[in-house]
Amino acid sequence: MADSHSTTSALLALASQADGRTILTLTGEIDLTTTCTLRTEVHRCLRERPAHLSLDLRSVTFCDAAGMRALRWARRQAADVQAKFSIVAPSQRVERLLTVAGATDLLSLVQYPPQEPSATNQPSA
Repeated sequence: MADSHSTTSALLALASQADGRTILTLTGEIDLTTTCTLRTEVHRCLRERPAHLSLDLRSVTFCDAAGMRALRWARRQAADVQAKFSIVAPSQRVERLLTVAGATDLLSLVQYPPQEPSATNQPSA
């Protein structure tokens, strides 16, 4: 029987900074095999002592219980350096996991960026 979750998972992380805010954009899977990557990148981001750390989870395709623990760990690490913490636009799968798991502590930190007007809605010059 085939598992819907691949046995070779990967997590890519890209940090960007602006106005005292660090956004760590994650792409791929957050699971037992990739939480080390998440923890390393969160440490790297927090060394700069940002006022706010956001984890952008739009492109996260899978998250298991180990991933959820890593998200909670990241929140605690941010608090340790007096940085605000938020989760930006989790994918539908991740949001569902957090909901089913009753992770209201993490769901309360979710933010959705404002929708940018599409090119078709732009007035013509």
